[in-house]
Amino acid sequence: MLSVFKNTWLRARKPLMFWCIALVLWALAELSLFKSLMAEGGMDKMLDGMMGNIPPLLKRMFFSMDIATAPGYFNARLLSLTLPLVMIIHGISLGNASIAGEEQHGQLDLLLSNPLSRSGYYLGRMLAMVSMQMLLVGVFYLTCTLLAPMLGVDFKGAHLLDAFSSVFLLALTASTLALMVGSLVPHSGVVMGAASVVMLASYLLNAAAPVNPDLKVIQPISVFYHYNDYLPIKNGLDASKALVLLGIAMVLSTVGLVRFNTRDLSK
Repeated sequence: MLSVFKNTWLRARKPLMFWCIALVLWALAELSLFKSLMAEGGMDKMLDGMMGNIPPLLKRMFFSMDIATAPGYFNARLLSLTLPLVMIIHGISLGNASIAGEEQHGQLDLLLSNPLSRSGYYLGRMLAMVSMQMLLVGVFYLTCTLLAPMLGVDFKGAHLLDAFSSVFLLALTASTLALMVGSLVPHSGVVMGAASVVMLASYLLNAAAPVNPDLKVIQPISVFYHYNDYLPIKNGLDASKALVLLGIAMVLSTVGLVRFNTRDLSK
């Protein structure tokens, strides 16, 4: 298992380095933009010009906090959609590459011809996947935490670590979903498509539920409901909702492991 973990990291070190650089620059750009808008009075002008024209549903989705504050701005600009979307895409890619990608390229059968159990391979890849996701979310969090005071951006009262922990848990559900689907079918396209459709449907359900009483009843089955609906950057991490996301990831990974150990591999 540890050899698989190490090998996965060695193979992914260059892409991960570029991911980290991109996330640092992205966080820096968002901090600088917020600082610039506040310094020049641009935030007030933007709010006056657009808030009256935004539909109630979009206000609830993206502007549930005061965006004239750093926590509210980051919740609207990043936490509501863009950052989780990027982390979900990365997570699905990792989960897809772990089994379906290797199998489709004819590498998995070769790897398992070594003295390595299927469980050891699966757990090694999953451990590497989880640690890579933790690294990327951690880089973004540390960049915001360390550079915000230098740029004069005040996150006072914000629960940044809680908010980014929730981002990580959401990304983990996406990656374990892709890993599980890859354990069922040896086709990268199917894995990417199925995982993306499930995550998109989950997002749309959570977005539409507040204005549709019929959907409101089933809103809790959406992972996005447990991700940011309660505003962790403002209210802190809700342990029950965090445990739901963690539980989903554990169930998906367990189903994937059981299936991976029992099915025939494609040649």
